[in-house]
Amino acid sequence: MRMALPLLAASTLLAQPAFLRKDISVGDGAMGFTVGDFNGDGRPDLALRSWACRLPSAADDPGPRQRCPNGTVGGVITVLLNTGGGSFAPPLDTVIDLDIPFFTYPFAADLNGDGKLDLLGRDALGTVRFLPGRGNGAFLPPRQIQRGYIVATGDFNGDRIPDLLFGRDPVFPPFDPANPPPRPPTPPLEVLLGNGEGYFLTSARIEFPGWTHVADFNGDGRSDLATRSETPPTLAIHLAQADGTLRAPVRTLIDSPQWLLADFNRDGLPDLATTTDILLGKGDGSFRPPRPYAFWGGERHWYPPAAAADFTGDGHMDLAVAHEGDASEFPGSAFSLFAGRGDGTFAPRVVYRERWPGGETADLDGDGRADLVRGMAYWYNTLSLLLFRPGGGPALRRAVSAASGTAIVAPGSLASIYLPTSATTTERAAATPWPTRLAGITLEVRDKAGAARLAPLIYVSPEQINFQVPPATALGEASLAIVGDGGPTLAGGMQVDAAAPALFLVTHPGVYEDNNVPVPAAVGVRVASDGRQTPVPVFMCSFPGAICAPARIPLPPAGDPTYLSFFGTGFRGANPANVTCTINGVRVPVEYAGTQGTPGLDQINIRLLPEVRGQPPLVPFGFVTISIDGVAANTASLFFN
Repeated sequence: MRMALPLLAASTLLAQPAFLRKDISVGDGAMGFTVGDFNGDGRPDLALRSWACRLPSAADDPGPRQRCPNGTVGGVITVLLNTGGGSFAPPLDTVIDLDIPFFTYPFAADLNGDGKLDLLGRDALGTVRFLPGRGNGAFLPPRQIQRGYIVATGDFNGDRIPDLLFGRDPVFPPFDPANPPPRPPTPPLEVLLGNGEGYFLTSARIEFPGWTHVADFNGDGRSDLATRSETPPTLAIHLAQADGTLRAPVRTLIDSPQWLLADFNRDGLPDLATTTDILLGKGDGSFRPPRPYAFWGGERHWYPPAAAADFTGDGHMDLAVAHEGDASEFPGSAFSLFAGRGDGTFAPRVVYRERWPGGETADLDGDGRADLVRGMAYWYNTLSLLLFRPGGGPALRRAVSAASGTAIVAPGSLASIYLPTSATTTERAAATPWPTRLAGITLEVRDKAGAARLAPLIYVSPEQINFQVPPATALGEASLAIVGDGGPTLAGGMQVDAAAPALFLVTHPGVYEDNNVPVPAAVGVRVASDGRQTPVPVFMCSFPGAICAPARIPLPPAGDPTYLSFFGTGFRGANPANVTCTINGVRVPVEYAGTQGTPGLDQINIRLLPEVRGQPPLVPFGFVTISIDGVAANTASLFFN
């Protein structure tokens, strides 16, 4: 059985600070998220844009229709209200009557001056709209602003009313196949001043630079504009004036095309962090000479600074930098956290031997330290909260689903935890029932009710344990301990929910290529009218150990059904009555849902329908979401003829 790699593991250094991962299931096909206080209680909430959905307009137009309440049309904005301590209330949905992909440009601001956060996005026709907030996590119908797209929000004239940095789409001439025209130039960016009622007026224009950042570089209470040119790498600061116009730029040569802006010396002015240096702002749009904060050494690729926030809670800005490792020092990928000293210098880095997950920073649990929201929703249908914990320790290592890698498991499901063990060899269980001791390792699960049970073990190596969550484990937070001759040693923890559906995959999104799609470990069969069965491949692997690819599945003609069997875990209590399956938004029949026979392994059988191709123009990919009791598993992708 193939086990998924972890998406984030705690550091291997027990004494260093760590991030406690907590995943939240957010439903089918959520895209993008925005952090903001949408009910005015002072705590950061989370807003997501879900798949657009419409009722069919004709018999030959089956969809798409996903995740919409019955009898409604339009798209859905989902808000998770923060209830404190890093916990969130059940999703609160607002149905809108337009196909507005807020995930494209997700912004939140009080545009109409009522003290409530609004959401800004752009519809499929290129018009920017905003949803006025009700102040309780719900929204009023959308209002149109202008055609174009939002680059940033700010206050360019200092009147404390949100303004917009706005872009326009190029205007293409009529296309002539015999003489294709060149791409027209991108129109200038515009500063749109808000009037506090949701209406805007252009005050300034600037040539589109390809990279922008908005901050108050001279401390006058007005938002200024930073732009970048590539050759040579130059940062240009355009200071805003009281009427919202921009002064001639102040230019600074930078030896790196990648940087991040934050106040690292607590003087109220933005400073500049590159991949190796800090440049402190002078307050006039210029910067002091660069000072190195890190020396990476060796031949290594690294990324720009990923985030700046007060992770440690001491009032100083810290810096997180993602980088690729080399074989000698950092196997695989890693990220480093530099604790700020408040004067533009940093303590030595703390290394986390996993890829920096990206996302937005906010104090999600109210402890005065910045946390991270990781956007995993599109394929995994979850969000990950990474809650900073200064003490570190083994309790912050998280068990994850062996199928999807999300940090939610269910009683009886298959799970993995990645940590150094005392095992000197690798051992796999030979047969079921799974043993409770492998390679000299025994794993104890202590659930929220205080009951301790030994976990059935499937695989143990010096760096990993694959196990079955004991079926009687109580819901809630559970701890994991490795039991030795001297007693149990705390090894980590896990979040146990009633259902944690997850599909096993043969390829995982973004593992080998950024555009890689998740292909399920599934099998298919076509049943002819005379009862003959013909295998239908779902994926192809050229040789053992090769990267697999999706196979083209022929859609069934009338009277010649095709059935697919998906394999997963965490579908506790699954049966055809409480399991749903949609492909491209079309609900298909679930023929079987339940255990597969191997402890912890579940199986879902569905019957394909020709309608899963969706509306014209036909697309070859079919996005599959299987849910139990409304909780969605990770999305998988099929490929149709």
